[in-house]
Amino acid sequence: LAVVRQRTGRCLARQALAIDPPRRSGRACACDRMGRYGRIHRPHVRPKIQQLVANDGIAGVAWQARIMPIKVLDQDAVGSAATLALGIRYAVANGAKIINLSVSGPGYSQAFEEAVQLASESGVIVVGAAGNDGRNVESDPVYPAGFSAPLLLTTAATGQAGALAPVSNFGAATVELAAPGADIVATARGGGYERRTGTSMAAPHVAGALVLLASARPQAGPTAWRDAVVQSARPGLAVGAGTLSVSGALQIAMGTAFRRQTLGRTAAIRRTACALRRM
Repeated sequence: LAVVRQRTGRCLARQALAIDPPRRSGRACACDRMGRYGRIHRPHVRPKIQQLVANDGIAGVAWQARIMPIKVLDQDAVGSAATLALGIRYAVANGAKIINLSVSGPGYSQAFEEAVQLASESGVIVVGAAGNDGRNVESDPVYPAGFSAPLLLTTAATGQAGALAPVSNFGAATVELAAPGADIVATARGGGYERRTGTSMAAPHVAGALVLLASARPQAGPTAWRDAVVQSARPGLAVGAGTLSVSGALQIAMGTAFRRQTLGRTAAIRRTACALRRM
């Protein structure tokens, strides 16, 4: 797990870093050993939310976020749904507002579901990865996508052309959003950069967008933040709402005030330009 804060001193979001098997792209081999996922997952997931361009050459969604990891897997990336549930409960108990779960699996766990339900009942948004089996998960569910918590958002992965990535799971009733998740460049463990593909890469984009909404409109609350992300999504894929639109979500979250502010600034710029022409 990881705590995400904006640099306003106010705790705005927390991220749960667990794992689903990503597929390595840009290299000859594919990741197929469970023990390797945990050692590479966090360096690749964190930059999607927080990384500054000036730091490592990678631009995240919420540049001013600070992340505090909370470990739920051992050094070999081995854990269970029970330990993941404990991590979610810990995050909720310590003030979490947004949890990113880059994790997916076919086995149902009551403890896992109850933890996600607890998060939702506590006003905590849970962003989950849809999984990397390349199939419709409505008839053969994976989790957390198969849960029905009100504040759960499950995310598929898209490629550079905007279509679903071949590895990404999908489903109109169980997967709400899609976000970039194919050939994503991020920092690599031990230094340098690498490309990775998977819904674990897509989910942090949604979590980062929610951090921005929470910082822009903290008084709106989690239901409004979730609704803004869903309602602004661009339709056209085999998911419930569509592809993530961060700018669209911000416009919905900010509402009339945002539009008036934008129009006011535009009018001021035009008045200044007219005054300069008259000089």
